[in-house]
Amino acid sequence: MGANISIPDPHPSGRATPNHVVKDNINHGKTQYEDRHPVVASWFLGPRAENFRYLAQAFLQVLHDQKEARINLFPDDPSFITTEIQSDGRFQDSIDHLNDRLTSLSRGLSTNCIPFWSPRFNGHMNMDTTMPALLGYLTAMLYNPNNLAMEGGPLTTLIEVVVGKQLCEMLGYNITPNPDPTIPVGWGHITADGSIANLEALWVARNLKFYPLSLSLAITKGPLKFIKRSPKPLIATLCDGTQKPFLHLTTWELLNLTPTAVMNLPHQLGELYGISQAALSKAMKPYLIQDTGRHTLEKEFGIRESPVLMIGATAHYSWPKGGAITGIGAANIISVSVDLNARMSLSDLRSKLTNALTTKTAVYSVVAIMGSTEHGAVDPLKEILELREEFQKKGLSFLVHCDAAWGGYFAAMVDTKTMRQGKTVPNSGEAHVTGFVPSQALNPYTVEQLEMFGGADSITIDPHKSGLCSYPAGGLCYRDGRLRFLVTWDSPVISRSGDPSIGIYGVEGSKPGAAAAGVWLSHEVIGLNMDGYGTLLGEGIFTCARLHANWATLSTDADNFIVRPFNRLPAELDGKSAEELEEQKAFIRKHIVNVGNKALIRNEAALELLKHLGGDLMASALACNFKYTVGDKKIANTSIVEANIMNTRIFNRVSVTRPGQEVRERELFLTSSQFSQKLYGECLSKYKRRLGLEGPENMTSLMNVTMSPWPTDGTFLTDVVVAGFKKIVQEEANYAVARNTFSPDLHGFVMQGDSPLYLVHLPMFNMKNHRYQLIMTGDLPPDVMEKYKSDKAANPDTVYFLGNAAPGFLEDLLEATEFEAVVDKGFPPDDGTHWITGVKLTNIKVIIKQSLELDDLKSTFPQLSEEEVFPSQMPFWIYGSKEQTHIDHILSWSPNVQLNSECVKCDFERELTDEELKGTLVCTFDGLDENFMQPIVNDPGQENSYANWHTPSLPFHRSSTFPVTIYSTYADSQSFSNPLTRGTITLGGSYGDWDMLNDIPGGPGEMEMGLSAEYDMLNEVPRINRRRNFKPDLKVKHPMHNGYKQLVERRRIEVAKEWVLGFGPFEKYKGYVAGSLKGKEMKVSEGVKERRVIGLDDF
Repeated sequence: MGANISIPDPHPSGRATPNHVVKDNINHGKTQYEDRHPVVASWFLGPRAENFRYLAQAFLQVLHDQKEARINLFPDDPSFITTEIQSDGRFQDSIDHLNDRLTSLSRGLSTNCIPFWSPRFNGHMNMDTTMPALLGYLTAMLYNPNNLAMEGGPLTTLIEVVVGKQLCEMLGYNITPNPDPTIPVGWGHITADGSIANLEALWVARNLKFYPLSLSLAITKGPLKFIKRSPKPLIATLCDGTQKPFLHLTTWELLNLTPTAVMNLPHQLGELYGISQAALSKAMKPYLIQDTGRHTLEKEFGIRESPVLMIGATAHYSWPKGGAITGIGAANIISVSVDLNARMSLSDLRSKLTNALTTKTAVYSVVAIMGSTEHGAVDPLKEILELREEFQKKGLSFLVHCDAAWGGYFAAMVDTKTMRQGKTVPNSGEAHVTGFVPSQALNPYTVEQLEMFGGADSITIDPHKSGLCSYPAGGLCYRDGRLRFLVTWDSPVISRSGDPSIGIYGVEGSKPGAAAAGVWLSHEVIGLNMDGYGTLLGEGIFTCARLHANWATLSTDADNFIVRPFNRLPAELDGKSAEELEEQKAFIRKHIVNVGNKALIRNEAALELLKHLGGDLMASALACNFKYTVGDKKIANTSIVEANIMNTRIFNRVSVTRPGQEVRERELFLTSSQFSQKLYGECLSKYKRRLGLEGPENMTSLMNVTMSPWPTDGTFLTDVVVAGFKKIVQEEANYAVARNTFSPDLHGFVMQGDSPLYLVHLPMFNMKNHRYQLIMTGDLPPDVMEKYKSDKAANPDTVYFLGNAAPGFLEDLLEATEFEAVVDKGFPPDDGTHWITGVKLTNIKVIIKQSLELDDLKSTFPQLSEEEVFPSQMPFWIYGSKEQTHIDHILSWSPNVQLNSECVKCDFERELTDEELKGTLVCTFDGLDENFMQPIVNDPGQENSYANWHTPSLPFHRSSTFPVTIYSTYADSQSFSNPLTRGTITLGGSYGDWDMLNDIPGGPGEMEMGLSAEYDMLNEVPRINRRRNFKPDLKVKHPMHNGYKQLVERRRIEVAKEWVLGFGPFEKYKGYVAGSLKGKEMKVSEGVKERRVIGLDDF
């Protein structure tokens, strides 16, 4: 196998179907379909390792070739690892140790790695790696080639060059060399990922924009001064098509030369003045932005407005990151708003380009996102290219880059060649039916945009995404390959006849040749054409469209939940009535959701509708909401916060986000994202309204990327994936309703002082029953009070709690002014007993009662801005008497921290009166702005942590002293108006909590987990040479699990939660939410068992 490796013609898209493929034509009406699903099946190991024998045989062949290569290189060389060495006990021990650790690693990966190959996985942009890509990577990996330089990987360097040409051709770039330098020749290469490719594209755009300025300096101030005296002027072609002597160009004109005009300058200098490329490089070097930096050139040419890059609001985070790295600045990455389909808004882009033209702000690039991460949305590339032409005529030139990290390989489904030749390509819209799995055509809009790839100046394309190749394999292609010379240190802007090394271009240094080999073999076997990747991706699109049909019709008016995919149905897009929308949903249920593939392909109306379902390119977002039952009606929840909680809980049940968590605990896999109201604007507002939600908050959404060709073969998609998701949504809707419905419950209070006894409620933002900040007074029987006071004097740092003995409504308890109570020293013990029982709290008087509903918090505690949602001065309620003064942190927004302290020592300029302290005064901790402090969580490792709170600048525990100011009202405290007095407060006994206040409770034991397994899952056999610092000391609190007490006391926390919550309303829902309520202990295996040797017979 290995001896016959060669690099064939780099044009697989033009190759005939491999001879081994058996075509099976299916006639339907006037359309003839070709069955290629069996061929698709041959490209993968398979969800159930169905093709394991073939892969294993290839693995063994690769290993055999590796052995033969080593033996036959110089046959007369001696053996260095002799049989004598191999029989040594130390050698054998080392091999045993290797097998031991390898077994642990393999088992850990098999149980804890995400099963991207499974049809149950519909999360990230990942699926099973193609067998050709896997085998190509493995084969080259054994030789460990480095594509930094030709001598590090001679063959794999050539392979990478070929892969670059393959990608360029598929995308519509010319790859045929031409002696005319004005005719661009495409060039591409492999990068570590799409982020690196985007960074390189940004680097190129920056260097290209400033190159004419650098050349101007080299001519006017540098060694190229002789050009000024030459009778042959250097003529530049401006972006509007006019010509002008280069030395007469204004700064604005220099900044707006087209890429072709800039790249032609070195050739012109050679033709006019005989300047060699090496000499030009040396003369230019001191003036290039690579050496001078951007600010030097901007200052030299009086550029007041720094150039910018424009990109849609759905941009990947690599773009602002690239702006920071290149010195362009993330603030100069300008976000263009999106339309209701999450595609770049052309009107907003036009407005921003017009503004750039007016203000003389140069534009590096306009980036079209061809398949956004969250929605698979494809920006209108055709119109963006038209805008480029329009604004060039007005004097504004910029690069157009396509971030097609996801969407690039879908070019295999369209005819980019005829577009490149200036012809139009009608989209037939026909589906290629392959037996049980049809290959769906792209929607006409997407086809039109992908056909325009060839007009973009550069394109990011990731083989490890839609190319289904092994990581790391990103890619970047240039329409004019000379652009790559802008990002090499050796010879910028030098046109070469050959490329001896590929690693000198771009960001990276050393790079694995194995990545290029894997991509190349996948291209060669599958083919970058309609019969190859086009068919493979088409089957994935068919699966995605069928899944979207299920999402769009999953919920009905009778359900207590709502499921809305982000991408609207055609009836919604066309503005149809609600009745017509329901009719379309009924059609989808009857003719798409509830039928098999064979029946579906016979229904032309259903196939035509299916083509318009879902996002532009596979990826899609969806979100859920719940409904309350009011009488005989179902009323949708309107709180975005509550919907976010529901969607987050769903995500936690369809994902693995914790080290050591076994993937078998999840029946299906999705991912999630958060949509920013600021970035998405009306697009998100419209989506919220479709879900029945109101408000300006950001929204959590689920995401699915369906790449698998397998799940629609049979009923797996509906019976497993969709049914499993619906079950989870129903359970979480029931749970959300229970959390947000008043019901009899147990309530806990922190006890403060004794004359009188103050009680501070233990609130919870995410539980309707406990959504109050409440402070009250009450009386206990004298003997109980005496016992409490005596014990407290002996244990001053103990926090005492009081609670109602029987579940009840909080409002009823307060209205009755008395209830049967229990008292505990600290949290209740594990056995459910209490320190004091059978007592009655009487004479209840409410001092402060503030609803923690977010709408109520907004009206009571106005926020300064979207960024400043917390108080600018950290506020506390201060109350009690001169003898016993207490404080409790004002909960103005969620999430937050409960902090209170009893019997504080006050040292004020003016002493507060008892009358004043009976009211609701506000005390602010001076110099502490909550906007810069939140989240205020406790530092790990604190002894008695709930009574010993400590964060930077806030050591909230006994004896800590803070400068404070006292105000009559909260409004005065935030406007610094009318202070009553100033001074200091020294804390007494204190209580602090973050966890319970912000918790979304499940059930008793939900937080239980085997931490030793979670943090040391490979340590199945303890060894003295393990690095102990990787394993947390379980005697102290680990940073990931800040709570009330030390880690060894977690069970007491759960009992406390059960005591505070009661869980009464959840009993009937435990069966529904078993997936989230069940405590699943992760156990460390008892040791690595010896495995038998695997041989050929096992395959």
